[in-house]
Amino acid sequence: MLARLSKLTAGMFAATLVQACSTAASPPLAPVIEIQKEEVQVRVPCQVADVPAVKYPFDEATKDSPIDTKVELLTADRLARAETERVLRAALDGCRK
Repeated sequence: MLARLSKLTAGMFAATLVQACSTAASPPLAPVIEIQKEEVQVRVPCQVADVPAVKYPFDEATKDSPIDTKVELLTADRLARAETERVLRAALDGCRK
């Protein structure tokens, strides 16, 4: 049985060699050069002018200031804070675009 398997293997090997030698060599293929353009998003740090430090009006109030003065300062303080927030949000929106 081993001899039969050995003959079969030798026959297959010989057939493979004959087939490999009988094929014509194909000419070498010329290299194909392709240039592809890839667009990749790159993060760029946002360049925003510094927002100046704000001095809020109520910071000048003292413990002994009259209540009317404190209310006026708080009202002015609220408007100043709203304006500062508007400036900061505009800067932030500019960075997001």
